[in-house]
Amino acid sequence: MKAKIILTILCFLIGSHIYSATYYLNDASTTGDLYCTAVGNNTNDGLSPATPKLTLKAVYDLAVAGDIIYVDTGSYSGGNNENRLTDAINKAGLQIIGAGEDLTIFTRGSGTNRWLKIAADNVKISKLTVTDFTGLSGDNDGIAIQITSGTGIELNNLLFYGNIGGGGQGTVFITGNSTSVTVNSVSSHCNRVLSANYGGGYKINGSTVVFNDCTIANNIVSSFNGGGFRVEGITANVTINRSQILDNSSQAGGGMSIASGTVTINNSCFNGNIASGNSNILGGGAMYIQPSGNTTVNISNTTFTNNSATNADADGGAITIKNTSGANITINFTTCSFESNSCADKGEDIYFDQTFSPTYNITFKNNTFKTVYSGTQVNMYNQGIAAAQIKFEALAGAGGNGDIVADGSGVAISKPEFSSSIAAPAYTETSSALPVGLPVTFCEDRFIGTCGGGFKLFCTKNPVTGASDSALKTNIGFSTLSTIQSESWPHNIPNGLLVMESKNKGFVLTRMSDTERNSIPTPIEGMLIYNTTVHCLQIFNGVTWRCMVETCVD
Repeated sequence: MKAKIILTILCFLIGSHIYSATYYLNDASTTGDLYCTAVGNNTNDGLSPATPKLTLKAVYDLAVAGDIIYVDTGSYSGGNNENRLTDAINKAGLQIIGAGEDLTIFTRGSGTNRWLKIAADNVKISKLTVTDFTGLSGDNDGIAIQITSGTGIELNNLLFYGNIGGGGQGTVFITGNSTSVTVNSVSSHCNRVLSANYGGGYKINGSTVVFNDCTIANNIVSSFNGGGFRVEGITANVTINRSQILDNSSQAGGGMSIASGTVTINNSCFNGNIASGNSNILGGGAMYIQPSGNTTVNISNTTFTNNSATNADADGGAITIKNTSGANITINFTTCSFESNSCADKGEDIYFDQTFSPTYNITFKNNTFKTVYSGTQVNMYNQGIAAAQIKFEALAGAGGNGDIVADGSGVAISKPEFSSSIAAPAYTETSSALPVGLPVTFCEDRFIGTCGGGFKLFCTKNPVTGASDSALKTNIGFSTLSTIQSESWPHNIPNGLLVMESKNKGFVLTRMSDTERNSIPTPIEGMLIYNTTVHCLQIFNGVTWRCMVETCVD
C-alpha cells in the first residue's frame, strides 16, 4: 500500500513538472522589469522571479515539454549562441513569453545566425522582438525563425525588424505539409532578402498558416518575387484576416506572390506595395499570382490602394495573374476596392495573362474600381484568357461591379474599363449593377520608426484618471444597484458626461451587419456600432468604418 502511495506521489510530482514548470530569464538589470526581482545569473536555478537565469540557452536546456519561460525586459544578444537556439525546439508545448515587443529584444550580436528553429507541436512564442538576424550559412531559409514541423504552433505579439539575409528565403520560413501555425498580432518590418530568392517577410511552403491582425511592411526581396509573402506548394493553406500589407517591394508581387495552394484573404489592406527592379515586367505591385500547380485564391473585403509596377513595360499596378503551367486556377474577388494603382504598361488595377493552357475561373462580385484612368490606361487588361473564364456577377444581397466597358469608354467609377488583346468583350458580364458598400478594413500600422532608424510600437491603453475640477465632475448617472456606492456618486467619477453601473447587466451598442451599417445614410465621425458580420466594435473615422483592435502588449 505504501509503495502505491509513493508511486502516485512521484507520478504527480513528475507530471506537475512536465506540464507546469515556470522558468525566468533576465538580463543584468532590473530596470523596467515585469517578472523578475533580481538580475539574471546562470548559477541561479531559474525557477523564481528572484533567481532568474541570464541566457536563453541556459534556461532552455533545463526546460522540458510544456514548460513556460518568461523573458523579462532587456536586450539579449545572440553572440556565442547564448541567446539563440542552435538546435531545433523539440519540446512540445514549450512557451517563450517576453515582457512586450518594445521591452524584450533578441539580437544577433555577431556572426551569421538564426534566432531559433521550431520542430514540435504547440510551441508558442509571444511578446518580444527579433532583430538583426541573418540566417545560417548552408541552411539559411528562415532568416530569423524556421518552422519545419509541428501543429498548433503560435507566434503572438511579436516584431520582426531589420533581419537581413544574404541568401535564404523568408524572415520566417514555414514548411512541411502537416505543419500548422497561427500568427496573431505580429509585425514584420524592414526585413530584407538580398539574393535571388523569395518572401521578405514570410515564405510558406505547403503548410497551413493563419494570420490574424498582422502587419507586413517595408520588407524587400532584391530579386524574384514576394516582398511581403511567398506562398507555394499545393498543400499550402494560408488565411490572412484583418491584416496590413504595406510598402513592401520586389521584382514582382511587391506585397505577395502566390505560386500554388489555397489562399484566403479577408478584411485586409494592400497599400503602397511596389514591383520594381532588374527590368522585370511581370508587375503585380500588390500581388503576383503565378500558379505552377492547382491554386485557389479567395479575396474579400480587401482594399488595394497606391500599389505600383514601375519598370518600363511592367503590367498590373495592383495584381498580375499569369500562369506557368496548365493548372486549374480559381480566383474570387468579393467586395474589394481598387484605387490609385498604377503601372507602366497594361492594367492599372489588374492584368490577366494566359501563357500556357490552364483552366481559369475568375469571378468578381460587388467590387469597386474607384479610379477613372485616362488615355490608354484601363482598370483591367486581358492578354488572352477566354471571355468565359473572367466573370463579373452580382453578389446576393449586395451589388455588382458596375457596368464594365471597353477601353476608352469609362467616364466614372460606375463604368470600369476593361481592354484586351482578343476580340471584345474579353469577359462575361451577367450584372452591371453598382457595387453596394466598401470593404471593412483596419489599415493603420502601429509601427513608428524608419528602416535602419529604430522602432517603436504604439498601442491603446486605459485613460489615467484622477481628481478633477468641480466643473468637470460627472452629473448624470444610472445605476441598477439597490444601494448607491457613495453619497457623492456620480460626482466622484471625474471627467464624465454620463455614468452607468451594474453588477449583472451589460451595455449593448447598436448591433448591425455590414449591409445594415452601409444603409446608414450619413454616418458622422465618431459613430460607434458593433458589427455582427466581422464581430468587432467599429468606429467611423470620417472616411470609413474601422474595427477597434486592442494592440497593447499588456
